[in-house]
This record gives sequence, C-alpha cells and structure tokens, in this order.
Amino acid sequence: MNPDSVNKISFATLADSLGTPSIMEHIGIPEFDPKNKLHQKLSEISQKCHELKSKSSADDAIQVVLVEKGIEKLEKENDELVMKLFSEKV
Repeated sequence: MNPDSVNKISFATLADSLGTPSIMEHIGIPEFDPKNKLHQKLSEISQKCHELKSKSSADDAIQVVLVEKGIEKLEKENDELVMKLFSEKV
C-alpha cells in the first residue's frame, strides 16, 4: 500500500523516517483481515491496478494514457479508503 494518504500520514508523524521500511512500525497499518470489507476493497483495487498495468503496452500511446487514467481513478478511491481505515482506528 503506497497511497498519498499513507505518505501524508507518514510525513506528518515521522518526517525523518519517510520512505524507510521502518516507517511501517510507527504508523500502525493494520494487518489484513479477510473478513473486513474495507480491507477486501483495498485488496480488490490493488489487484485491478496490477491488472491494468500488465495490459499496458509501451507501443500504444493511447492505451498507455487510458491505463494511467484508470489507475489514477483507482488510486484516488484507494486513498479515500485508506483515510477511512485510519479514521476507524482513532
């Protein structure tokens, strides 16, 4: 998971550790729970992004743009869900 919302939370909490694997120990990302609908949706979005990326061909500029637009839309939805996930923890 690497959405903007996690980066913002990371930066706000531990600016000097931003981008290092140890940041994960400090921001409290919950372990995946297959029964949690929010976790399921985040997983689904990730899978869709990977599927879209795998269909992208550098030889077809229009396809690349369409894939990137699709990924951007999914990433925005992902960011909103991550913020919801963190708000549930408070």
